[in-house]
Amino acid sequence: MRILLIFLLFCPVIDLNAEVVINELYYDPPGSDSGYEWLELYNSGDDLDLSGWSIQKGGSSFETMYVFPEVIILSGCYLLIAEENVPAADLIAPLAFQNGGSATDGVRIVAPDDNYSDTILYDSPNTNELPDDSGNIGTSFAPDVVSGHSLARISNGWDTDQSGDDFFDCEIPTPGAPNFFPVDLELTEFSMQDAGNGEYQVNTVISNLSTGDVDNLAAWLEIVVNSQPFVDFYLPGIPALSVITQTVVIGYLDEGYHVTEIYLNYQFDIELNNNYGETAALVGESPVIINEIMFHPLAEGNEWIELYNRSSCGYDVDNFIIIDEIGGIISFSGYIDSGSFLVICEDQGLFLAEYPEVLPEILIEALTWTPLNNTTETLFLSDSCGICLEEVSYEGSECSAGVSLERINPALFPSGDNFTACLNGATPGSMNSVYVEFIPTGSSLWIVPQPFSPRKGEHTVIGVALPELISRVTIRIFDLAGRHVRTITDQTLQAARFQYVWDGSDGRNRKLIPGIYLVVLEAVGQETESVYENVKTAVISP
Repeated sequence: MRILLIFLLFCPVIDLNAEVVINELYYDPPGSDSGYEWLELYNSGDDLDLSGWSIQKGGSSFETMYVFPEVIILSGCYLLIAEENVPAADLIAPLAFQNGGSATDGVRIVAPDDNYSDTILYDSPNTNELPDDSGNIGTSFAPDVVSGHSLARISNGWDTDQSGDDFFDCEIPTPGAPNFFPVDLELTEFSMQDAGNGEYQVNTVISNLSTGDVDNLAAWLEIVVNSQPFVDFYLPGIPALSVITQTVVIGYLDEGYHVTEIYLNYQFDIELNNNYGETAALVGESPVIINEIMFHPLAEGNEWIELYNRSSCGYDVDNFIIIDEIGGIISFSGYIDSGSFLVICEDQGLFLAEYPEVLPEILIEALTWTPLNNTTETLFLSDSCGICLEEVSYEGSECSAGVSLERINPALFPSGDNFTACLNGATPGSMNSVYVEFIPTGSSLWIVPQPFSPRKGEHTVIGVALPELISRVTIRIFDLAGRHVRTITDQTLQAARFQYVWDGSDGRNRKLIPGIYLVVLEAVGQETESVYENVKTAVISP
């Protein structure tokens, strides 16, 4: 609010207990100081007649440079005293303040009877022993600001008589208006997690790193879920050097990968690099998986990894990374559409020379690459929020040079049984050569596809569905003479549905001869102790 000035022809009786202070000082304008300096007063008390008050400046000592005419500064208002080139000044006065730079300088306002003063001392050392408002030699000093900055009171009208505590270096002066102390709000902590009832929530910790308070409803949070605006809401007041916590309920999330972005907004925040956060949650199995790995290329080729999106929606993978078992990172950015592939290569030119049929839109040269082991390796598909979407381990002996390691079925977990050497060298950007389609039949035991030919590198999937969450499960394979040739599993499983990939080999990893085999399921539910049995035939072709 601008001051209301009343120039009087008489002297009213006004309470002299009012608190009028120097609120902002502009002593070093860019270029020539002459004509552009100003002083702002603020009255936090009752209406006050400033007639006979004086402005003094201090260099070697304080000396009077201006005496106020008959003027009233109203309660809660500002008064701008300035030189002739300052627009919207309330009073014009020759000021010529000291610019600091080698010793303490000062400015003060003094009541006619010397019974009240307000002083600002700036720069140091106080070689000339300028006094503060106590009358003693000043020991607390505001900074010496650069040209074009002002000295502004941190809290409008609030005075501790300690210049070093009351004033700050103001980059954007506000003559005749409230000061805005620079505040740094920080999004200190943020996470998204299941609240325990299936609903997800975002938890945040917001810190006020500065010594100025942030008013209620002055700052706000903006929440964006999967690139869609979710909610904006104002924050309560945040006292200086304090923290607040805020929890936002996101609700139930569909199966898949979900990213939440958090924006902390405050008009006068001086540091924006700590106002953004990104967190994520994986509900169920990862929609994006590692589908094919070229870890042992030919001499003229290069390494690459193929991702596959097995979900019904596309994903921005800018925050995805692949980490090897010793911490090496493959970083990349891009987008993978629903039901599509994304090939991440070490060198795009070398890759296209070897695989010119791959579409450029699904090929990405990695931002950083770490060499893949040709022996034993574990790869983690993760995001920048620390979520591991998938873990894949392999043995280098599985593939010869120039042959990739392919996933047999993208719907199954990435166990060693679900990866094998490519039958055609490599299939980047297209369906794997060893792909086995998984089509549940609704029975408790199914085998798809069949017949299948292990001698041609083909596999089948043995699937089980049980009405129990935890069961002891045994799956064995017999020939028609009743001889036991292979045990697929014999363990306690915490799942109602699960699948195994079988390559048609016996217990000694020898390929079985063509014929009909019996797949026998035996399971006991842990909770109900119910027994489940089923037998299906599997046909191995030449």
